[in-house]
Amino acid sequence: MATERRQNKVSAFIKQEIAITIKELSDPRIGFITILSVDITPDLKIAKIYYSVLGSDANKRTTQRALDQAKGYLRRQVGKALQIKFVPEIQFFCKEDSDFGDNEVTEDTA
Repeated sequence: MATERRQNKVSAFIKQEIAITIKELSDPRIGFITILSVDITPDLKIAKIYYSVLGSDANKRTTQRALDQAKGYLRRQVGKALQIKFVPEIQFFCKEDSDFGDNEVTEDTA
């Protein structure tokens, strides 16, 4: 198991690398996207990437499908840059506008 500090470092690195790599993709299905956060499991096997995207629900679904199809490529790019023994499996989750409000309330009350 990785320490919490190592988890945070790997998460931050993955967030940065994914954001850069997505900007370099030439897939027109991926609209204006913002990587919000990356949660990684303590064993560093799974990275849950939370993002937001502008546009309609149809645009969000199209972006989700495009990201799911690009997961293998994105994982390889992260692996090249990260240089750790095991590259985490990547999972994408779209955060809706209503989710932002919930997070703000949770952070304010915590």
